[in-house]
Amino acid sequence: MSSARVNLLNQERLNRSVSRSVALFSWEYPLPNSFITDLGYLVSSIASGLRAIGLDVHVVVPGNGDDSDDRLGIDVLRLGMDVRDHPNVIAYGLSLPAQIAKKLPYLLGKRVDVVHGFEWGGCLMALAYKLLFGGSKLICSVLSTEYERGDPRSSNLSASIASIEEYVFSQSDELLIHSKPAHSSMSSNYTIKSPMLAVEDAPLDTILEVYAL
Repeated sequence: MSSARVNLLNQERLNRSVSRSVALFSWEYPLPNSFITDLGYLVSSIASGLRAIGLDVHVVVPGNGDDSDDRLGIDVLRLGMDVRDHPNVIAYGLSLPAQIAKKLPYLLGKRVDVVHGFEWGGCLMALAYKLLFGGSKLICSVLSTEYERGDPRSSNLSASIASIEEYVFSQSDELLIHSKPAHSSMSSNYTIKSPMLAVEDAPLDTILEVYAL
């Protein structure tokens, strides 16, 4: 059988088995006049890939106000922050679930089949959505851990972030690790019961396989 035929059969199987609606939660997403980071690029790539196979895709990010618009078939929802100034990133990150509980029922107002959070802030938002609406499969993506970015052993702030990471990543049904250093750090420094999948070199269609229910 030709490779093209195999790819077609695999695509048909994925289309039949994959969930039909997903919501992605992230600190960042490429928007006009915004700087595109590795995180934003990853979220955009996965959102575009999911849309290309016919899924209903929503992306939820913090914003300056509550609004939504369609970007190439992807529903981008921006949640305005009621409090703009925070003493540190932990206070900011922990405020995001409250915004989800307060505002997302009006902006989205339905349960989707899969929620996918990116990094600890996005995963907190995704978990809040799952607890609010129930029933959704929760995927978390990790690009780096706090043990790579900071020093939890000597900084209370860094230790608190690492504790939040361990908690929220443990709530996921699938944990995608997008770099080799992050996978090594996660294995060495965290007690995670969720299935971990190293996807640092995986093509997009392999990553999308985790959406199959």
